Amino acid sequence: MAIINSTAAEIILDEILSTHDGKILAISIIDLKGNIIASKSTESFSKEFGKFKKGPEYGGTLATAALSIANEVRAIAGETIAITNTYERCKMMLIPIPPYEILVGFVLKRRVVLDEERIAKYIEGFVAENATKGNTTT
Repeated sequence: MAIINSTAAEIILDEILSTHDGKILAISIIDLKGNIIASKSTESFSKEFGKFKKGPEYGGTLATAALSIANEVRAIAGETIAITNTYERCKMMLIPIPPYEILVGFVLKRRVVLDEERIAKYIEGFVAENATKGNTTT
């Protein structure tokens, strides 16, 4: 299993934010222990939501807990591809990437429509592409 380091995580975050400019407001890469490897947000996220001061403290733990809950039905529903929650002010999405032992979580504008499977495959492919460029440690 490859492990994404902080340098590779920053590259991945920058690319995803620039590719989905205006749709994704914030994004994080979290290891399966709940540690945030890297996190970035747009200026519009800060204006809309302010600073989430508790995010670094327990945001990664919440993400891993959400995945654990989703995986409780894995035996009948299959592997989790993406977890999407819609709130009054935004959508949040969490994509597990098991080969790299990470979760990619992001905040979207509420009205954005994305195909969860398509974005999950894109992100997983981009992570794998960076791994082959030597941006990971094993």
